[in-house]
Amino acid sequence: MAREYRDSGIEWIGQIPKEWEQYRIKYNTFLKGRIGWQGLNSSDFLDEGYCLITGTDFDNKGGVNWNSCYRISEERFNEDELLHVKKGDLLMTKDGTVGKMAFIKELPEEASLNSHLLIIRQLTKLIDNYFLYWMMLSDVFKGFSSYYQSGTIMSSISQSTLGFFACYCPPLPEQQRIADYLDKVCGEVDEMVALQETMLEELKAYKQSVITEAVTKGLNPNVPMRNSGIDWIGEIPEGWKVCRIKNVASLFGRIGFRGYTSDDLNKDGIGAITLSPSNMKPMGMDYQHVTFLSWKKYEESPEIMIQNEDLLMVKTGSSYGKVSYVSNLPREATINPQILRIVPSILSKYLGYYMQTPLFLYQVEGGVVGGTIPTISQEKINNFYVVLPKGNEQRAIASYLDTKCSEIDSLIALKQAKIDELKEYKKSVIYEYVTGKKEVV
Repeated sequence: MAREYRDSGIEWIGQIPKEWEQYRIKYNTFLKGRIGWQGLNSSDFLDEGYCLITGTDFDNKGGVNWNSCYRISEERFNEDELLHVKKGDLLMTKDGTVGKMAFIKELPEEASLNSHLLIIRQLTKLIDNYFLYWMMLSDVFKGFSSYYQSGTIMSSISQSTLGFFACYCPPLPEQQRIADYLDKVCGEVDEMVALQETMLEELKAYKQSVITEAVTKGLNPNVPMRNSGIDWIGEIPEGWKVCRIKNVASLFGRIGFRGYTSDDLNKDGIGAITLSPSNMKPMGMDYQHVTFLSWKKYEESPEIMIQNEDLLMVKTGSSYGKVSYVSNLPREATINPQILRIVPSILSKYLGYYMQTPLFLYQVEGGVVGGTIPTISQEKINNFYVVLPKGNEQRAIASYLDTKCSEIDSLIALKQAKIDELKEYKKSVIYEYVTGKKEVV
């Protein structure tokens, strides 16, 4: 007998089975989040003690990585017994990255929550907590969240707002069948995703090894080698030399914004492109999502007017050490203060490939200072070592790597497309079953 449906009256849910009922979670679950921590700081974290769960401890399978949790004292643990985690609890991040979920299938040790998490605990026999977990992973909850964002970026969700979340549910036994089915199917999908991600990482590692081998050993495996004179560089081909970046390139950076105001920056396509670390890709650029600098301010700094075949390097911020080769500039461009413009006197693309290798990144890590805002000084970068073949060999290596990396990038793109396809399938399966559009038989 065909299932009968009716309109839910909610845009992001659509049709639901006729017999399903709507329930708000504030009437059917216990909701509890920590308000503040009464002066908790890093000195309260111990090597041993009770487990303190944070959002970063959520694994990619909907559980908790217990080994990564902080530890707190018994006194801190007992400050709020209502926040002691129980088997069957649903945990959700309510600040920062809102809506990350973890379901407590097993509780290997006693645990509490930090101030960014919320416990959702089953109270009635109208909503099964594991069914609710899948519901809140679906586009049903995303639709609810978007509705309450009112066009802004949602950085937090209050306990009272979450309480208004309403979902349509079948009787409890059917909820449990749906939850068990999704556990099985999504677990299988997760395994396939993990396999594809492993192969993806292997391809990335292979690409890195190809680049490193070419720019440090050359293309001829039989070439005689000599000692570079630097322990961490080791041997290099005969005829190659080791020099510093300042001997083969000029570095230019923006020093502040010279009194720029918001009137000088816009997103309306007027002025020169202002490049940021988010526009930088390995050996390439992404010119989407750029801001623009007024022509007047652009002309004030000719030394950082970007040209094709320049190299860009991030010198400050979380992306420090990131390097890109500039090509296909769509129009005049400049850089923000996080970035250095590097103008090589040698083959630019060869130097760009070299700056992707562990030999260069080793120097980056050794040169960075600052905890909150990591920074590498221009002076230190100028003194980084470069392994350098002759000009004709630089061109041969760069040409080889262009071809080889393009082939590997095509394979990487195929793997990424497969991962995206599997994730989209998982997403659709969850939505279809928690809204009753498909039935577990």
